[in-house]
Amino acid sequence: MFLAVLSVSAPSFAQQPKEIRLIADEFSFRPAQIQISPGEFKITVANRGRFPHGLAIVGRGETIKYIEPGEAKSLIVKFERAGTYIFYCPQPGHRRKGMGGKITLTPFSDTSKAEGGTPEARVCPHDPNQLYIPAGAFIMGSTPEERQYAYRLDREVTRPYGWYEKERRKKAKTGSFCIDRTPITNSKYKTFLDETGHEKPHISPEAYQHQGFLVHPYEKVREFLWMGSSIPAGREDHPVVLVSLEDAMSYCAWMGEKMGRRYRLPKEAEWEKAARGTDGRTFPWGNRWNPDYLNSGERFGSTTPVSLFPQGKSPYGVYDMVGNLFEWTSTSWEGQPLDQRVEKFVLKGCSWDDLPGTCRAAMRHGRPAKSKHILISFRCVSDLSGLDEGR
Repeated sequence: MFLAVLSVSAPSFAQQPKEIRLIADEFSFRPAQIQISPGEFKITVANRGRFPHGLAIVGRGETIKYIEPGEAKSLIVKFERAGTYIFYCPQPGHRRKGMGGKITLTPFSDTSKAEGGTPEARVCPHDPNQLYIPAGAFIMGSTPEERQYAYRLDREVTRPYGWYEKERRKKAKTGSFCIDRTPITNSKYKTFLDETGHEKPHISPEAYQHQGFLVHPYEKVREFLWMGSSIPAGREDHPVVLVSLEDAMSYCAWMGEKMGRRYRLPKEAEWEKAARGTDGRTFPWGNRWNPDYLNSGERFGSTTPVSLFPQGKSPYGVYDMVGNLFEWTSTSWEGQPLDQRVEKFVLKGCSWDDLPGTCRAAMRHGRPAKSKHILISFRCVSDLSGLDEGR
């Protein structure tokens, strides 16, 4: 896959040109059509440095600007009239011959409406099942006041154990990335199993007892067990469970091979940013607890379909970042680099049987990498290297 990025965001000052940003995909051809008002616009290539295939801009049936391949890192184009303009990367010999080309151009802009505003959900250009999270700083962890609020929501049950004392407020930063809109469902995981022969989700009574942190008896586990290669009845759109860290990593790697780019588990910071945005909110939807926005507290007594709670979406439009199930991250509990020899890894989110204080974006939990549990699932992220360079 070829990815080229041209930049679009609102200008900071009136005299500065606006910017136009496009994503280029070499697998198909479709021009980008953009409604433009009169004025100057800056076009830049962020991750390649120059226009590798050239760029043609067409308005009112005629080419108003053509850039030779590799000609420039950026340019300013002045549009005299409002209207719909077409941007495309032409094939050799098609500069003056209409719309020939082999690269799809898709308009792509930053997710922030304005500084301090609520981001809008943006579908990633390479995967309609993932949403874009922009690079930049965000507020991670919790304040003492938030932790006190969490203990009160739990009716003081968790306070004696200091459940939330490993959360520390800090300013963190991530690069840009894409994250699965929902946890990985049983139906998606079945496709992975069918194509790879990977072991189905399972744990024996003996293994379940041995790993500890039982919480629920094995009789409860039975409702999540696959029969042969069959998904438990009626749970096709529920998140997959009984998957270890290695199982989750294998799925993401397989998806990456299919999509032609790197897919992996999210780091703890990436997960938390996708869950709460940049403003440090307590829950994905805001700062006030609402039990109707998620599956927790034994309300349903089991998992639910991954798209059941649109009110509980994160600022970036991501579902089930709290509730339904905990999720694996690639961050070790001790803060060491990713290594299967590390015993514990960070889980984020909360599950269908958890107390309200647990269901906050800042909440962090640690479990051994080989754990297979009915309260743990996962989702993948993919990298967008260079997407925010040159901004």
